[in-house]
Amino acid sequence: MTKQSTTRRLVTSLALLTIPAWLGPFAWWLAYQQSVVLSYLGLLLLSVELAFVLLALFAVGVIVAGPVLLLFRTYRPGAVLAVGQAILFLVSFAGGLFLGPVVWRDCVKEVVERAEPLVTAIHEYTDAHGNPPGSLDELVPQHIAAIPSTSVGAFPNFRYVVDEPERYDGNPWVLLVIPPCHPMGFDLLMYFPLRNYPDVGYGGSLERIGAWAYVHE
Repeated sequence: MTKQSTTRRLVTSLALLTIPAWLGPFAWWLAYQQSVVLSYLGLLLLSVELAFVLLALFAVGVIVAGPVLLLFRTYRPGAVLAVGQAILFLVSFAGGLFLGPVVWRDCVKEVVERAEPLVTAIHEYTDAHGNPPGSLDELVPQHIAAIPSTSVGAFPNFRYVVDEPERYDGNPWVLLVIPPCHPMGFDLLMYFPLRNYPDVGYGGSLERIGAWAYVHE
């Protein structure tokens, strides 16, 4: 095997083993893009990310079995290489687990910021009329020029629910957004004007993000 061929194999191996470090964060970023195509591509890549969990378990198995194989001279070179690759993959996997939530949170915060004019308009309407609007269309044009978009291609609309306080902890109205998430889940981003979010409910645990709550199923 030539030196050039060996170098090419090494570079290819390093590139493949470090995919978990960037694929998850990149997938979250794509999923929250305004382009419908890019947003759905991000959702597709998030489904691929689930395979890394199985590969990580396999890598742990390689690391556990590696020292045993090192006792046999025949398998020693291959065992050293396999253990090294497994360690690199796990480091890459851990990096992706750390960076993915960072990118995700920043993207969710941007959606929350885009909703601020809409939230303000609903509050202004409620103060002026003594009750919340029956629909978001009633806000235009007196309280807001146009209903904003979430700017998430796959889920562009804010959902407005009114007159269901028994369902939403006594809140007379709520705003809901279906956010991008892993294919095995169904998360929800919600705004309560009373901000009386429970710790658990609506299908999962709730995490506060500014004045909003994110439901992790």
